[in-house]
Amino acid sequence: MSGAAKRIFQSELNKIKSELNNPIKEILKILPKDYTLEDIKYLLEEFYYFEYFNLRDFKAYYNKQNERLIKNQKKSRYEFESINNFLLSFSTIRKAFEYSNKKKYNQNFCEEIRLINYEILKKKREEKLKKRKEKLDKAKERLQNVEPKFLDKLMGLYSRKNASQEDKMYIIIEIKKYYCEKTINFFRKINNTEYNTQLREEAFFQLQEWGHYIRLRSGKYIIVKTKNKKRKEFIKKVYKNQRTRIQLTPQELEAKIDESLFQKIKSYDYFISHSSKDFKLVQELKTHFNNLRKNIYCDWISDNHYLKRTLVSEATKVVIEKRLEQSLELIFIDTENSRNSNWVKYELNYFENLKKPIYFWDNEKKEKILMKDKWFIDKNFRNIPLY
Repeated sequence: MSGAAKRIFQSELNKIKSELNNPIKEILKILPKDYTLEDIKYLLEEFYYFEYFNLRDFKAYYNKQNERLIKNQKKSRYEFESINNFLLSFSTIRKAFEYSNKKKYNQNFCEEIRLINYEILKKKREEKLKKRKEKLDKAKERLQNVEPKFLDKLMGLYSRKNASQEDKMYIIIEIKKYYCEKTINFFRKINNTEYNTQLREEAFFQLQEWGHYIRLRSGKYIIVKTKNKKRKEFIKKVYKNQRTRIQLTPQELEAKIDESLFQKIKSYDYFISHSSKDFKLVQELKTHFNNLRKNIYCDWISDNHYLKRTLVSEATKVVIEKRLEQSLELIFIDTENSRNSNWVKYELNYFENLKKPIYFWDNEKKEKILMKDKWFIDKNFRNIPLY
């Protein structure tokens, strides 16, 4: 097993090296007069950001693998000491630092030509970088960059012996809503150790969508960790090929909220009561609170898989009520759009009945302020038409 793992590591390292060959050749054309290895790294990151990020992510991933091996009193298996040594393994870079070649470069150096080549490469790369960045930003648009309090519990539920393949699929849907170190490591672990093909693929595609280094692990080398013969046979012959198709509807989420522990353990610092027309402002608010390590609830962020606008129903209302109950505070986005929204009025009234604090967001001061004007109060709010 260790021999196979080491061959896979070397194969992947060679692939990354191959992908960086041409970028390095381009970078060597625009080096400053008295260049250093730091200049090469800086320019690589500037013009080939995602390829360079992939290299660093690869290094970080295998360093963690090595740390785990050493912690378990096993031999180090993956040799990747530094980015500098890796770059110096390229013959083109080694030659660039040979005394005679560097001296020749200095003698023939022309800043004007370097700047022309710089602009040519910039024009060539900027559109590709822009498109790649936009794609990644789109993938992370509905994610929260925070570790909610219930994240460890969710991951623990995934690891339970009695968790079914379907249970695990539901839990993955919840975990993929958060982009942080814990979730990255969680999906890496699934890709490395999960015997079920569908779950392993889910982890692989999620990391790939987030722009992280990942290679889809073959089930061939994954060890079934159980001594129970019947259990081992079930895992190899049945569990391995089990596939689940989740019904992503409000009704499905309503049912899971009532019956599933992975829904009951959820909690939110703030419920954001808003109109969907104020999308941009909510995005800014999400970033603001995530930076403060606060987990917010917003339907198109937190339950976006299930609560689609085209499927609004009684089940949608039940889900929103549950999320209000799971939230500590409510923050109202005070705009004309929100004041004209029946959903917002319903949320405010429901939260008021829970006797929990309601705030409004002051966008100029960038702070929440306790709401004293209860303009929304309606004793018959349950009769407000919502759909």
